[in-house]
Amino acid sequence: MPRTAVYNPGSHPALAWIAAALAGRGELAGYATALQFTSQERARLAALGLDRGLGARTLPHSLSRPDLNRTGLLADLAATYAKRRGNVLGERRWLTRRNRIVADTFTSMLWGEREPDVALVPTNTQSGVHRHLDRACRLAIYTPLPYLPVLHRLMDGEAVSNPRWSTYLQFRSTGRLESDPHAKDEAASAAVVVANSRFTASTYSQELDKPLIVAPLAIPPKLLARTEVQREADARGPIKLLFAGQMSQRKGLSYLFEAIESLRTKAVALTLVGPDPLKMVPELARAYPSVEMSYVGSLDQESLWALMGAHHALVFPSLAEGYGNVINEALAHGLPVIASDRTGAVDAGLHGRAGLVFSAGSADPIAGAIDFIAGDSQTRRDYSGEARTLATSLGGWDSYGDAVAVALAAILRPLGDTSEAVI
Repeated sequence: MPRTAVYNPGSHPALAWIAAALAGRGELAGYATALQFTSQERARLAALGLDRGLGARTLPHSLSRPDLNRTGLLADLAATYAKRRGNVLGERRWLTRRNRIVADTFTSMLWGEREPDVALVPTNTQSGVHRHLDRACRLAIYTPLPYLPVLHRLMDGEAVSNPRWSTYLQFRSTGRLESDPHAKDEAASAAVVVANSRFTASTYSQELDKPLIVAPLAIPPKLLARTEVQREADARGPIKLLFAGQMSQRKGLSYLFEAIESLRTKAVALTLVGPDPLKMVPELARAYPSVEMSYVGSLDQESLWALMGAHHALVFPSLAEGYGNVINEALAHGLPVIASDRTGAVDAGLHGRAGLVFSAGSADPIAGAIDFIAGDSQTRRDYSGEARTLATSLGGWDSYGDAVAVALAAILRPLGDTSEAVI
């Protein structure tokens, strides 16, 4: 069996649970990260009252201290502080520094005593870690985003077709705030690509002939364990829509506002949750003054989950997404979902069952979906009931990690099959 070293400088749960599955199979050669904690360490921090906001940074039980190589902690803390201050450029600089520090540790693992056969790394870290692999160690990349060259073209096309909001785009081919200059070389070096949606996989298959593992994201264990979900949204009054994510045009926000404004005969109230580094929300409010909107800024995970119970639907109109995990969280709360076909909603199988999926990039289909949800309270109840059932069927992170670990072993032993594995 190939032995795999995992590089996860941030706290993405997908990589942590893949590493946990590999550890359970005896195939993990090491896990390099920054501010992530074992469950035992989290319990000790909780006893001291220091565990607030650490939910996403808690590792699966099967990842223990002997598996971990942690470094870059101060850079990680500095990035968190910059984010809370709204300093986007400062946050990016510290994240890049953290990623490179962790990459140095990861490189020493690759050349150390364990000698892994495979290195699993996330894309878009700006660390250049793929350049440190020798020929004996194959590269597997996990991609939370579409292939960056394709994403750039999509955003450039959006800027041309909708110039009014081009200032608020990200991942442009000029001024690439969040782009990785190593993206093409990294993808070219990869023996296999782990994509989190069929849309993401399609952006790689357009340009690269690589084995692909398509593995949609999972439901957080805490949500699967809940037996009751509080739903407080009143059937009377306006239809309450919730959007959660970074405020940018990549998320399709101008089309959402345009759609709501076109439904003047419907009472619709929109709540926006998430950071606004580009200051797009004030401009949206000026451009669409008739839209009833409340912006609450960033929230921790538990606060967002509590807010879901007070809304009728999650709306997620992104123009280009890997897989919006907020979709899974909404389903687990019995919240119907209205989402574009570039968000992972297609992979979740929610259309016509627990919500509606529309074509990304224009206001009309969003308006049609909102109008349908708003006009039929029975459909909303049906969708809400099915949402929890669908969430359960999607499974938790443990089954996700196991499935990816099995798929990696199948593709990398022996390498050569360029088929696509859909999990």
